[in-house]
Amino acid sequence: MADKEVKKHDQEHQSRTSEESDTPNDKAQRNESNEGRSWFRIILWLCQLIGMAVVIFSATKFVPTFYSASQEGDASSVLVTYFGIFALFVATFTVASITELRDLVKQTSLWLKARAKTATYSTLSGIGVAVAVWFFMSRHDVALAGLVVIVAAAVRLIAARSMFRKWEKPLEQLRLHVVTEVFFHCFALWGLTAGLLLQVAAIKSLETAPRITITATLSLALLVAVNKTTARTRKLCTAIDGQISDVLRAVDALRAERDSGNMIELRREALESVDALDRMLRTQLNTGYKLLGTNILPKSTQRDLIRKLRTSLAGDPGELPKALEPLSVIQNACGRWTDAMA
Repeated sequence: MADKEVKKHDQEHQSRTSEESDTPNDKAQRNESNEGRSWFRIILWLCQLIGMAVVIFSATKFVPTFYSASQEGDASSVLVTYFGIFALFVATFTVASITELRDLVKQTSLWLKARAKTATYSTLSGIGVAVAVWFFMSRHDVALAGLVVIVAAAVRLIAARSMFRKWEKPLEQLRLHVVTEVFFHCFALWGLTAGLLLQVAAIKSLETAPRITITATLSLALLVAVNKTTARTRKLCTAIDGQISDVLRAVDALRAERDSGNMIELRREALESVDALDRMLRTQLNTGYKLLGTNILPKSTQRDLIRKLRTSLAGDPGELPKALEPLSVIQNACGRWTDAMA
């Protein structure tokens, strides 16, 4: 504790010394840079406020129109409002992440390069689904259009596990992997709901009261499922972040007491911490169902990481730094979703 206070004091002293030694030009440039950042943040916040206002306004238009179209069985209106709600879903995600837009674009570019085949397959599949929905809706066959959407969403939920068993540079892309998996999992849930709503729209003889009840029930079920998915992700990231801290503390204690008589006990505690981390890394990211969920890391990467940690702990603790490097990367990525109250 005392070492941390001394280090903090030294950093503050160095900061004050560098500020005192700055020339007037350096201070002016720093002030201009800070002002530029402040204006940039204000502009981003304004964009978020405007974007949220547009999203809310659009929701008040599209949702009632979708209900009215489904009640009347108007296929063309259902099609327009269906894609309008889809655009609303994407716009909400974009507005929520606009403050990190530059980093998100960079990460997305890396993701597309590393998963070119998957991105191509997903794009072609999406185009195929859109064409099929348009075809059936143009023939006023709302039920078949809804069935296409349901099947596409179900395939995405089931195929996610096999599609992402391994990918290049998993540690560097960990943050984007978490974001995309949660986003597309929630989007697939939305697709299931939209498909079921199209099935409801196809039943023209359904009275108003049960139609409202079914629509409200499906919408609430979607909100609950999305909330559970995001909450699970936050809980897992929080647990991994905390467990990595436990592993690092156990390793530090082991290295500090290398020549003491507690070496065996400290090594056992460190190995137990690694075992707990292993269990967390094998936990599904977005759902507890093994058939549908995806791992936070590829199994090969996770096994290699744990194997190196166990081998280093069983041997010379001086070899641990290389084995510990990936833990910092994982902790930094998971730290963005740490939520102690999740």
